[in-house]
Amino acid sequence: MHQLRSHTEPVFSVAINGVRPEQVATGGGDDTAYLWRLDAPNAPAHKLEGHTDTVACMGFNADGSLLATGGLDGTVRVWDAASGECLRVLRGHTHFVMCCAFNRQGSVVASGAYDETVRLWEVKTGACVRKLPAHSDPVTAVDFSADSSLLVSSSHDGLCRIWDAETGSCMKTLLSPANPPISFARFTPNSKYVLTASMGDDECCLKLWNYESGKAEKVYRGHTNAKYCLLGSFFTHGGKSPLIVNGSEDGSILFWDVTSQRVVQRISGGANGAGGAGDPADQGPAEDEPPPAAPEDGDGAGDKAGPAEDAGHSNVVLTTACHPTKPWVASGELGDGATIKIWVRDL
Repeated sequence: MHQLRSHTEPVFSVAINGVRPEQVATGGGDDTAYLWRLDAPNAPAHKLEGHTDTVACMGFNADGSLLATGGLDGTVRVWDAASGECLRVLRGHTHFVMCCAFNRQGSVVASGAYDETVRLWEVKTGACVRKLPAHSDPVTAVDFSADSSLLVSSSHDGLCRIWDAETGSCMKTLLSPANPPISFARFTPNSKYVLTASMGDDECCLKLWNYESGKAEKVYRGHTNAKYCLLGSFFTHGGKSPLIVNGSEDGSILFWDVTSQRVVQRISGGANGAGGAGDPADQGPAEDEPPPAAPEDGDGAGDKAGPAEDAGHSNVVLTTACHPTKPWVASGELGDGATIKIWVRDL
């Protein structure tokens, strides 16, 4: 396991390059993003300067050549992933940018912001080609389907919406009965479902939605998420059905089996859920299952999360990212001088 340290404030975003697997990007409350090489993890390879406020979100394009970042300065920036050069500054949002994502072709970046809109940007020119009045509260996540024909967005207004990425038409709205704030949403790897995460003491859970029927078919519990936007991901290494990975406000990282809904691994943490700004704009096991085995013992099937002394974060885990083909998980935490950890999940 690697530990990456350079940020002086909380780490709000992390991404792993799916084509250049040794490359990781991180962004934090120190207004800075970094590009790291895991074969030389002691210092960042590139410091990406330009944002004038927290770097709240990021993502690589499909061929690994570009990185998009969004900041509380209201801008989206597109960077050359090899050199760290800033290629485009996308201006138009009138408030904090909370989320961004490339389409499959790398020709369009979607972004969502506290101004309650989703914008689509042409990467080549930097032009805003579409503005969607998407929500009635801050937009917390955007993601394209595998073929880029659909876009999903989520918001603190409790809604998750599916859009036609070409026309901008809203095709479906997903809504839970209690209408809790939605902290993130993304398509499953095969794009047949949408995963959402809701916040609150009573409504803390992840849900897998059949967006065609508009119904939540599975629910995943076991983490704590009452206060902060925690960004999850899918672990797809090993040729098996994917696992859902999400951080927790107690410093843990949980892995759920998509089909059985069970927690199959927990990397325990030691956070108390306090001590910093968890939403960038603000600067226990499930009831029906026993506690999972300790990380060093795996889940009973040979899974390990590193040595016991590295078992988890000491603060709220704000963000996780998984490599699409390698058994690697990156995680970032709340707190000044926060640490990014890179885990190898043995199969």
